[in-house]
Amino acid sequence: MTEISVTPRRWLVLLVFAFFSFTNAVAWIQYTIIPHIFIEYYQTSEMFISWTALSFSSNMVLFMVPCLLFLETTTLRRFVLVGSFINLLGNVIKCCAVQPDLWWLSFTGQFIVACTMPFLLEVPARIASVWFPQNQVSTATSIGVFGNQLGVAVGFVLPPAFVPGPPEEYWPNGVVPEDWSNTTKYSDAAEKTVEDVGKQILLMFVVGTGLCAISFLSILVFFRNEPDRPPSEAEALRRAENITKNHGSKDALKVYKKALSDLLKNRSYIFLMISYGINGGSYYAISTLLPQLLGPSFEDSSLSTSEKDTLFGWMGLCFIVAGLVGSILGGLALDASKKFKLVTMITYIGVLGTFAAFAGILDLSRNCAFSTEFFFCEIFEKQLNSIPTDYILISILGFFMTGYLPIGFEYAAELTYPIDECTSSGMLNFFIGIFSMGLTIGCQENVQSLLRVKAFA
Repeated sequence: MTEISVTPRRWLVLLVFAFFSFTNAVAWIQYTIIPHIFIEYYQTSEMFISWTALSFSSNMVLFMVPCLLFLETTTLRRFVLVGSFINLLGNVIKCCAVQPDLWWLSFTGQFIVACTMPFLLEVPARIASVWFPQNQVSTATSIGVFGNQLGVAVGFVLPPAFVPGPPEEYWPNGVVPEDWSNTTKYSDAAEKTVEDVGKQILLMFVVGTGLCAISFLSILVFFRNEPDRPPSEAEALRRAENITKNHGSKDALKVYKKALSDLLKNRSYIFLMISYGINGGSYYAISTLLPQLLGPSFEDSSLSTSEKDTLFGWMGLCFIVAGLVGSILGGLALDASKKFKLVTMITYIGVLGTFAAFAGILDLSRNCAFSTEFFFCEIFEKQLNSIPTDYILISILGFFMTGYLPIGFEYAAELTYPIDECTSSGMLNFFIGIFSMGLTIGCQENVQSLLRVKAFA
């Protein structure tokens, strides 16, 4: 009989992976949290800026199956190492693209960074099952996802801090025009401004690349494929039955097709897959479009553009950090109770209620911006634009919405055992990618149409 034991090294492996996930997530919304600066610096469109974040979703859909097959035909260490190298390569390319005429290269670098996404999403559940005992699997999965969520949180606040935008000292009376990069119109002031903004962007990219290099070296030195002895009976059984690694890609494809067929016959898993896709897609859409969603509510505010960027960044941070708390508490609750359905129902009810309140306040705030004739608007206009109210609502929404991301992986593994957890979680992420693209594009078009209506009002 196989001896069951755990090793302290499991925490090091988990933390090294979490840091890798962190470095990739930091880059996700680097462009979209301060879109106006990148639009003016690179003379590109808002659509292309949105696609710097949407490419993470599209690549999730495009490369999910190839990455799953690659994981089934190689070792976990090699799989993570390849992903880390791709992440580092994309960031290096972005550092070489800080010139106003090199938008195509900057976008290419971001797209390559986004190609890392499928290398990240299946791994937390695999590390948890391979390295951790059964009573720590949910907690380990939550910590594995924690790195990605923490990276997103930091990604909200770092860009406004590193790239505050065009300096005011180059402009008469400190008033910076919207087309500050127009060297034909503004000559020396525009040239100096473009140079300074370029230095700000380069510093941000260099710091991100440095973190990616540290992550790559950490994986190279510390990351291991699996412990010598299985940490649980389930892992011992998997090792005994796992013949995929001893065969070629054709056998791996057969195993994957069989697993996919079994998943599509599981009604409970299909319902989970759809609901998880909607929840995760909404999370991606809010994170990508946060400045566009909240911007109209602060249009008449006395805050400067830079102060608004910082405000939206900190709201995004609260959205994600609250979700981190939800992830950890949810993981602990599952490890203690194993009541997956109950935790899921509570979470979704929380998401629905908070989302309705958040959307309602944005809608009422926008209506008040269009008209001040209504008594209701006159009374509540200040409350609708209240910054503390926005902070509270988006934090509660993040607690439930973001907090459920790792819980869903564990619920999927529970519903589909003995199917490999990477396959079940991979399909969840596939649906997140589909829903996030649809919701983000639809929401952006809706916001733009409302702004066009307001412009002609």
